[in-house]
Amino acid sequence: MNNFLDFINNDVNVRKEMLASLPTKTKSNIKKYNETVDEFIDKYESYKDGVFKYISAKEISLDPKVENKNKEQFDDQIKELEKYRLLLNPINNYYEKLGFDELIYRLSNYYVFNFDSVDLIINEFIDRFKEAGIILTVKDFDYTYYVNTYMSLFLDVRNNINNKTKEDLDNLFEEIYWSNPDLISHIELNFRKLIKKYSKKLDSYISKKKKDISKEYNIRSYSDCLLRINDLYEMKNKLIAEDFSDIVNKAINKEFDVSQLLEGNKFRKSAFDSLIPESINLNDELSMDKIYASLEKLNDNLREYEEFDKIQPLVDDFKNTYYKLIGSNSRENQVVIKGIENEIKKNEKELEKINFKINRNFGDTKLLKMESVRKS
Repeated sequence: MNNFLDFINNDVNVRKEMLASLPTKTKSNIKKYNETVDEFIDKYESYKDGVFKYISAKEISLDPKVENKNKEQFDDQIKELEKYRLLLNPINNYYEKLGFDELIYRLSNYYVFNFDSVDLIINEFIDRFKEAGIILTVKDFDYTYYVNTYMSLFLDVRNNINNKTKEDLDNLFEEIYWSNPDLISHIELNFRKLIKKYSKKLDSYISKKKKDISKEYNIRSYSDCLLRINDLYEMKNKLIAEDFSDIVNKAINKEFDVSQLLEGNKFRKSAFDSLIPESINLNDELSMDKIYASLEKLNDNLREYEEFDKIQPLVDDFKNTYYKLIGSNSRENQVVIKGIENEIKKNEKELEKINFKINRNFGDTKLLKMESVRKS
């Protein structure tokens, strides 16, 4: 194509000289001049058609067959293995494995999200217990009289009993709120109590689940699961990595300047000079393959650092807080924690007695309800 371009440039100059030498004084001269111009036009129209056919053929030859990069096949497998990874993690107990830590956080910080999320979170709590074979009933929600009242209607709405609706539940919440504005906090405490109450069943469920996963998916250990996840990520990254078809399509869509890839381009030369040692022979294919592989790793490392840089403040804050905790007297902390646990048990026993009296209409129920709120 470059030779053809040189030919055209030379041919144009020759024909310009030919036209300049033709006489144009008489009508006959002008007629001859116009006929010559028409011949040139016909000739260059044929050149144009030939060039168009050549470029069209070249475009077809360069147009890559874009493969469907179905990364979803890896995403689904990774998502599934991530669930198993959480279950197989030897550090976490059933509390984290069943996601109770996240649900507790969301319920205690519901105001950060929105009020409508509260019912969704409560449903998720109930579903997690159900997953472990524990069907919660209204009897389980006995932390206070108001918790019991609200959850009784909540379960009716959830299970479509007595034609109760979400509107009925919202109305009940507004009614209770004036007497007990800490209702949601007390529901959270009730779930904490249930998690502790059913701890053996929950732990047993997780143990069985781990055995089933290991058997069904042939995952021998937590580290084995991590290796499989890592392998899937590597296959996914290779699939979605930029290839020839991506580069051509970006060039066609003018997403970058193609001239930067051409030999002799200043930008290309500057990039090579800054990244490749002078001792490397740029014409040595083996050496250049190693250089390109190293540059790909450098690119991956830079992207990884970019992601880490986004969360570094959070990591630093966690480390500082953690170091302060482990630097204190652990024995003394255990004594304090034990004292708090005993105080909680004492208050919960007193709450149970108060709630028993309320349910049996023993004494002044109005005062007892106020006392139950105060104790909780």
